[in-house]
Amino acid sequence: MVNVRSRRLGLAAVGVLLALAAACSGGGKQPATMAATPSPAESVAATPTPTYRIDGTVYDVARRAEDAIRAHDAGVLLAGSKWDSDIDRGLAAGSVFNMLAVTGGVPRLVSVGCPQPFNNVPSCLDVFVVAFSSLPPGLEDRDMRGMVVLAYQRRADGPPVVATIALPQGNDRRAVVDGGKGGSCLWLESASVSCTGIVFYPYTTGPVPTPTVPG
Repeated sequence: MVNVRSRRLGLAAVGVLLALAAACSGGGKQPATMAATPSPAESVAATPTPTYRIDGTVYDVARRAEDAIRAHDAGVLLAGSKWDSDIDRGLAAGSVFNMLAVTGGVPRLVSVGCPQPFNNVPSCLDVFVVAFSSLPPGLEDRDMRGMVVLAYQRRADGPPVVATIALPQGNDRRAVVDGGKGGSCLWLESASVSCTGIVFYPYTTGPVPTPTVPG
């Protein structure tokens, strides 16, 4: 797992992510509301219940992030984040775009997740994560490339922003795709000291579009 955690360490970590992607290529708080019901056009494997405090904001952010990743739009993906400057934006977004592009597949939203405090239910009230994969379904735990998790921090003065970027490895990848507890609290920049992990819920926006082949 690779994690981007601070501006100073974050840029160094982004350098590692870019190198890893190149090597793999080979060659304040918002009150929670009831969980939003996705439109009929969306394919949702599992919609979390209100118990887990996932509101419509999480789904909206996830869909916008998917659009930004597919469009390679770093400005939209990292707007308001600590990397929202010309130099930092390119480095951080490059780590995301390159890791997802290396497989040759179309990036797709696969899940959203909430940190779980000790002896309590998971909650997305402060922080939540959104996960993407560009690997064919079923290959996520056979190929350690092509998967990225973005952790978002909620703010009192604006929409949630990307706080950390992580590359899931090993058994965590199965939980990210299929749902369940996995990942590390280190993926969350402001995670509570009582955090015991992240609970993922499969969530997609529909069929992956067919790439356009130049004629």
